[in-house]
Amino acid sequence: MAIPPPVDAARNLAGLLVERHDLRPPVDIEALLALRADVDWPTGDVDAVMLRRPAQRPQVFYRPIPEKRGRERFTLGHELGHIVLLWHLGNAACVPGATEADPATATQVDPATSDEEVQADTFASCVLAPDRWLRHLADEQRNDMNSLLKELETAELSTTASLVALRRVLMAGWVFQLNNQLTPFASPGTGQLPNAVTAFQLRARLSDQAHDQGEVAFASNTVRWWRLAAPSPLPETDDDPRTDTQLMRAAIAVCTTDIGQRHHRLQSANGKVGGGAKDAAGRDPASIYEGLWHRFEVDGRFDDVMTLPEFSMWLARKSRQKYLAGLQ
Repeated sequence: MAIPPPVDAARNLAGLLVERHDLRPPVDIEALLALRADVDWPTGDVDAVMLRRPAQRPQVFYRPIPEKRGRERFTLGHELGHIVLLWHLGNAACVPGATEADPATATQVDPATSDEEVQADTFASCVLAPDRWLRHLADEQRNDMNSLLKELETAELSTTASLVALRRVLMAGWVFQLNNQLTPFASPGTGQLPNAVTAFQLRARLSDQAHDQGEVAFASNTVRWWRLAAPSPLPETDDDPRTDTQLMRAAIAVCTTDIGQRHHRLQSANGKVGGGAKDAAGRDPASIYEGLWHRFEVDGRFDDVMTLPEFSMWLARKSRQKYLAGLQ
C-alpha cells in the first residue's frame, strides 16, 4: 500500500479527528486541544510554543489575540496538529499560517522545520473548516459564491485562512482578491491569471474574462470573486454503446490524422482528468463536469476536440465515475 505524502496524511488525520468527534463549525478548538495538552499563555514574540515533556502531557503556550480571534483559533489548531501528527517529534515555536498564506512572514519559519509547519497548517485548516462541511456548502450553494462565503464565516477563521481552506474543495475557475492585494487566490487548475501592476488593473482584467463576479464583506475585509469557468451543464446520461476510450478516440480521430499524435492526445486527456481527481473528491457530478471542462478549456490543446459530442459524453461519464468513486 502506498504511503500518502505528509501533507495528505495531515489532511487525512484531521478528517479522522473530525469524524471521531463529529466536529462542526465553529469548532471548539480550545476544548479539543485541552484533551491532549496543558494550555497556557506565553511570553515572547512567537504566536505559540509547544513543548513535549517526558512522561507528561505536552504543554502549549500561546499568545491571545483578542482583536484577531480567527488567527488565534488557527494557532491553537496548528499546535494541535504538531501533537496529533506523531512524526512531529520535537518542540515547536510557531508562526502558524506563515508558510502558506502570508508570504510577508514566511521568512520567520525555520527552513529546517518548514515542512512540519505546512503540515500543521494543513491539519488546522482541515479541523477548523472540515472537508465534509466545505463540500456540503459548495454543493448546496453551487455557483452562488456570495452565499457560500457568508456561510464560510461560521468557521470563525481569518479571511485568509478561510479562502485557503475553500480552495481545497472548489473546482477550477474561481479567483478571489482579498481587499486590494495584488496577488489573488485561485482554485487549482484555473490556469494563467492576467498580469497586472495594480490591484485595480487586476480587477479590470479579471472582470473582462469572468462569466460572473461579486463582492462580499467578510470578517471586516472585502473579498472580491470572479468565476472564469463558463457555464457547462452536465449532459444527460447517454446510451451510446461505445466505451469511454472508444468515444474519446473517435473524437480525437476527427481532429488528428497522425496515429502517434492520437495516442498522445488520448493519454493527455486522461491525465488531465486524473489531475483533477483531488479537486473532485466529494463533489457532485455537475460540479465535477464544470471544473474538468474548464481545465480542458484553459489548456487550449483540446479546443477542436471539445466541439464534438463524443467529447462531452466522454467527460460526462468521467465526471459521474469520479462522483461514484468518491462515495466508496
